[in-house]
Amino acid sequence: MAITDTLEFNSMPDGRRVKLAMPFSADGVTVPAGFVTDFATIRPRILWPILPPWGRYSPAAVIHDWLYLNNGGRTRKAVDDLFLAHMTELGALRWQRTIIYLGIRLGGWVAWW
Repeated sequence: MAITDTLEFNSMPDGRRVKLAMPFSADGVTVPAGFVTDFATIRPRILWPILPPWGRYSPAAVIHDWLYLNNGGRTRKAVDDLFLAHMTELGALRWQRTIIYLGIRLGGWVAWW
């Protein structure tokens, strides 16, 4: 696994989401320019001081968001496991990636469907 591309984006007017300025690729998955993401969807917002939606894991979150919309035949668990692997590769703290992973496993079905 390797995330080697640079994540280039422009902020959206709402100040919460971004639009990719250039395609972004990792592990054979290419997210096209123009894709809009909120990085990691952390709910409730009260958690943002310790788990912000953006951080070391942001590139992994972009791939994850894209695959939730365009899974290419992957299962939700496979997509979530790839997110965990990418967060680990990017050096996200163990406690952060564990909480984020558990959150998507518990609540991600809402976005998946």
